[in-house]
Amino acid sequence: MYSLLLKASKATATVCTTEKEKRALYMWKYHVLICSLFMMVGAFIGFSLPMYISGVTITPLDLVIALIVAVISIPIHVLIHEAGHLLFGKLSGYRFLSFRLFSYMWVMDEERIRFKRLTTPGIIGQCLMIPPPFKEGEALEAQFINELKAYIAHTSQIG
Repeated sequence: MYSLLLKASKATATVCTTEKEKRALYMWKYHVLICSLFMMVGAFIGFSLPMYISGVTITPLDLVIALIVAVISIPIHVLIHEAGHLLFGKLSGYRFLSFRLFSYMWVMDEERIRFKRLTTPGIIGQCLMIPPPFKEGEALEAQFINELKAYIAHTSQIG
């Protein structure tokens, strides 16, 4: 199973050999940087505008604390999100294949879990599960239940 996962990840990993590929990677990083900057500007406006309207003074320390909280909350949110996939997948009869947070990956290899480092651009979290064997007449009900569990897990993270 691990060999299938490794083949799939190698196929998606970026290996730049030509100038065109290097340029595409550079442009991808540039777009990520621009999007991140716009997200920070939006977060700053969303954080400071209500305070300005209500007359509360915003100090530089408030901005630093808000930035630290934002940076810390992203990995925590991704961890909770992927753990929800793992939990409800296991409850639904799926088997664990891998769990990933940024470049840190835990992979089921035969009967033990191994730690790996793997960098694939664009993936910050991933939980891969193997579905249970197909049984005639149960597929639609099981899929509905899994979708319902995923909906509950996602809505419970809001707020």
